[in-house]
Amino acid sequence: MAIITPHAPLPLRSVSWRLSRPGQLNRSEWTGARKYIGLPGAAKWTASGEFPPILRPEMADAWIAFFMDLDGQANSFPLIAVERAQTGAANPTVAGGAQTGYQLNLTGLAGGVGDIFLKRGMRMSIPLPNGTVQLVVLRANLIVGSGTNGIAYFRTALRQSPANGATIEAQKPYALMCLTGDSAGWDVAPGQIYGFEFEAEEAF
Repeated sequence: MAIITPHAPLPLRSVSWRLSRPGQLNRSEWTGARKYIGLPGAAKWTASGEFPPILRPEMADAWIAFFMDLDGQANSFPLIAVERAQTGAANPTVAGGAQTGYQLNLTGLAGGVGDIFLKRGMRMSIPLPNGTVQLVVLRANLIVGSGTNGIAYFRTALRQSPANGATIEAQKPYALMCLTGDSAGWDVAPGQIYGFEFEAEEAF
């Protein structure tokens, strides 16, 4: 699987993000009590998007080439998960190896002790050793501690332990996605007005 980097960020008019969290729900037929068992590390993002109308054929040609390069479901591409940069500060890095679970020690957080580097609900992209990226949503403010260190807490468990010193994407976090179907293409309306839509899922 190759990672196809588009020539520009996808110019989306609209996009829908969804997070699937596989698990098993058991309910007692006698009492109605429920018990849910989640599967750590199995959460997966899906996204569907639509481009605004493209009026210039040469601009449409570049996006046609991009979707053809994806080769159906074979290759993946980065899809930015925010509409604008979350911070103007430099991206932090992973502090320490062999980290697992729902939190990650970071270093290189800009600001003074006690400042909020990223707010609850903001996102981060964490590079993993297998070459994929995991998009996570913060469940608590990321606070700057002593020595520019801090702990990021998120809702989905790490699929792998990121390498010590790996750079976290906090400015414009993204997910690594692939198309959900084998076909890709475009629409053309009268007047050579081009349209593009896609449905994708997280690739890992």
